[in-house]
Amino acid sequence: MGRSGKKATGSGSLFTQPLRARRLIVRDVPAHAIELAMAVLAGQGFERSTLDLNSPLAATNSAWQAEMLEIGNNLRSGVRGCGYSCLTVIFPLIEFLPVRLRGIAHTEVVVAARTQADGTCELVISPDMPFSLISDPDEDRSSSMAGARVNAAVAQLAHSYQVVGGLYSLSKPMYVIDDPECPAFPKRLRQLRHQG
Repeated sequence: MGRSGKKATGSGSLFTQPLRARRLIVRDVPAHAIELAMAVLAGQGFERSTLDLNSPLAATNSAWQAEMLEIGNNLRSGVRGCGYSCLTVIFPLIEFLPVRLRGIAHTEVVVAARTQADGTCELVISPDMPFSLISDPDEDRSSSMAGARVNAAVAQLAHSYQVVGGLYSLSKPMYVIDDPECPAFPKRLRQLRHQG
């Protein structure tokens, strides 16, 4: 794994994975589930964002709690992506080597949780790559270096709950969260950004 935070790097385009949201139903409380998910994502190079999602959620009496993490930098990604593309013209086999020459485009991950009626905890991990004209054109939501890190974190998190018998279900990958009240739902997230 390359560096963390804004200086994070990744391998060539053969090693990217799609950015997809996941929903876990676990035996836990929301605050602990979020902290555990954040620790696992931090182990993959993500850093806590300064955006406060919990204050506007609390102001609307939402059942949800949420935090945001981020990784990568669009300018760094764009510059390194252009350099990498030029290098692959001269050395085409470099695509097959797991060298970390590309910069990861800015990617945000919302981690949200709430207690359900049956007492279980719904935990949502939803990555998003905000649109930018200056990021690496080879990296987008359909094929992202951050996607591999998010997927590894979800697998590790699911395993952690499974080992203690606390994982009830893990959803299939989703393009977007389908609950409009969830902080990871795109329209809801935009509202929270404006309120925060």
